[in-house]
Amino acid sequence: MATFRSDSGVWDYTPTVARAAGDVVILGKVVGVVCRPIVANSKGAIATRGVFTFDKVTGGALVAGAVAYLHSNLKVTGSASTTGIAGVVAVDAAAGDTTVDVEINGGMLFDTNVTGPA
Repeated sequence: MATFRSDSGVWDYTPTVARAAGDVVILGKVVGVVCRPIVANSKGAIATRGVFTFDKVTGGALVAGAVAYLHSNLKVTGSASTTGIAGVVAVDAAAGDTTVDVEINGGMLFDTNVTGPA
């Protein structure tokens, strides 16, 4: 049995170190973005759904609908040889762009080549 709790896409998160709003965190295979600053060892919140602007690895264009992979430096790339999937590219990004909009955790189950963020 399960009891409905929320459909907000916001999860409780208690970091061991202080986190700033906008920090990217990985919980298991889920990418989260810190909603508001969180003091170390205090409960705060991370968003696990939505479109966020991420820093992008230089070079390589990304097209809307493509899988967005999370590089170990927490920048987004189109290369599958990375940490894992961040989500789906929401807006085209040219090779020279430094950022890209990504719907986090979207489409994670459709790419069988990777296992998700490490």
